[in-house]
Amino acid sequence: MKKTTITLIAISIFILIGTLGVSATSGLTSIKSRAEAREKAVELRVNKLENRLIWAENVELRTEIKLKLIDIKKNEIVIEESIKTQLTELTATLKTKYAALKETKGDIKTLTDGVKALIEAKDWVALEAVYERIRAIQHERNTLLTDINELLTQVKDLLP
Repeated sequence: MKKTTITLIAISIFILIGTLGVSATSGLTSIKSRAEAREKAVELRVNKLENRLIWAENVELRTEIKLKLIDIKKNEIVIEESIKTQLTELTATLKTKYAALKETKGDIKTLTDGVKALIEAKDWVALEAVYERIRAIQHERNTLLTDINELLTQVKDLLP
């Protein structure tokens, strides 16, 4: 009887220790996942600021081009045909880049709508997947904006 009782107590202790070990491990995994999610959130904020800086440069370039065009019209400056052809090609390329940029508009907002619910549910894996998709969209927008700025710089340089 004593052997059976001691055996049952020993088995209960081993099961309890195993359960505690598993819950402690899952707790550490949860903390690690949450920390990774926070790091991604910070990275997304940095990417957002970079995109805004690139967009500000874009606005500045467009303003400079508008001012040059106003000056050309005001002073009745004649532009060579070869330059007009280059400007037409650059404008067509710009339109496609802006269209591609417009296609991504709202995608990040759609993805971020469910983030709060994922945080409350402590679903760190799903949250990390959402953050990764947002990062990919931000990277795509960053590339498009950089390309647009390069094209705008070319247009500005071509204008007299």
